Amino acid sequence: MKITGVTLYLTTEAGRLYHSHAHYQLHFVVSGSGAYEVKGRRPIGIQAGTLFVIPPNLAHRTSLPCNISLLEYLIDMAIEDESDPVKKLLDNELGDLRTFAGISMNRKFFESKREQFNGDNPYERQVAVLGLLSWLYSFCSRHFGAKYLETDERLDEVELALEILQNHVEKDMNLETLARQVGINRFSLVRKFSRQVGVSPMKYFARLKLEGAARLLQGSELSVAEVAEKLCFSDQFHFSKRFKAAYAMSPTRYREHARTSGSR
Repeated sequence: MKITGVTLYLTTEAGRLYHSHAHYQLHFVVSGSGAYEVKGRRPIGIQAGTLFVIPPNLAHRTSLPCNISLLEYLIDMAIEDESDPVKKLLDNELGDLRTFAGISMNRKFFESKREQFNGDNPYERQVAVLGLLSWLYSFCSRHFGAKYLETDERLDEVELALEILQNHVEKDMNLETLARQVGINRFSLVRKFSRQVGVSPMKYFARLKLEGAARLLQGSELSVAEVAEKLCFSDQFHFSKRFKAAYAMSPTRYREHARTSGSR
């Protein structure tokens, strides 16, 4: 089994069209609600805290009420060996489009693994893969052993900061405002956030905005200037400069490339 992608995905218009992929895709819903419509199968009702797996080559799309966006973590998994025990787990315990609801969200865990997986260090990447598999097996152990672990831990500062940033990607936010909403000083927030997630809060927020911009360029008809405005960049020039630094191509070129290649 090979994990090929760890993504925080905000559904765009492209996600509302029928599409399929050649790998397994694990979905963990962070916020929003609606349904996944699967050709030839029953719809999958979803809400925050829902976990489910879409198997390979099964056409599906999202159906969202009232145009409320759906935010979810996607983990792409390619099976290289039919005898792989992870494949059996995905086909059996987690298969047949079963949904598991009411799962406690831990943004810190998923963001730290996303940071490790998408970084340049191959050892950190492997740490992320092993961590995600360990989480998946632990979930199955608790669920199928009928031993759900209840927690009375309060939402801590870093988890709250992640929730605020993810839910306000189309807003303007500075460190002072974020720290005030979280309830600690900005120096403590930077220290805790950087240690637990692997990147500073404002760098993380900037990355979220660029990822959101990439989705809009790919899945909407908004102009580059409109994308920049929607995500609260100071101007189109600043947005284009930041985008090119992150994606090694201009926003216009990125849109052309994404649509030509047909990627999601």
